[in-house]
Amino acid sequence: MANFKDIISDVVTNVRTDYDTVNTPVVFPVYDYGHSKNVANRIMERVKSNTYKGKILPMIALITNPDDIIEGVSDINYTASGFSIFILNERLKTWTEEQAYDNNFDTVLTPIYNLLIKYLKRSSYIDGSSVDTGQRINRPYLGSLGANANPFNIAIDAIEIRNLNLEILKKC
Repeated sequence: MANFKDIISDVVTNVRTDYDTVNTPVVFPVYDYGHSKNVANRIMERVKSNTYKGKILPMIALITNPDDIIEGVSDINYTASGFSIFILNERLKTWTEEQAYDNNFDTVLTPIYNLLIKYLKRSSYIDGSSVDTGQRINRPYLGSLGANANPFNIAIDAIEIRNLNLEILKKC
């Protein structure tokens, strides 16, 4: 049985392939996972690095506390819970909320969200009906409030998907 972070990675690969075919210029979502502070630290390292210039965002991030994810190694299905998925994209600090929706949510984040839901439902590892359990929260200005308010301390807009209880299927 595949581990949970790899299952989500497979889903993101499908999202990336589909998203690249409909967007010009090609901007694909990268994938990261882990505790929010670790993901935020890796984002900041990439921001400072010339190697990753233009290859940081948009991002799909599986935010977990490894102790909260139940992973099955037995012959039965299991429910993965206790995680959030963030779809992140950089924003200008000067944008109004309306500009954030026009420039990020409507054109980048929501199309990626729709593809993510589509491919979560199509995954051979996930019971597609369990995907509908999540709650979508639009988060304009995420990270623009400083490090004390949010670990993503660069100006980011995001869609958070939380309260998902994904039924992970036994693979024969």
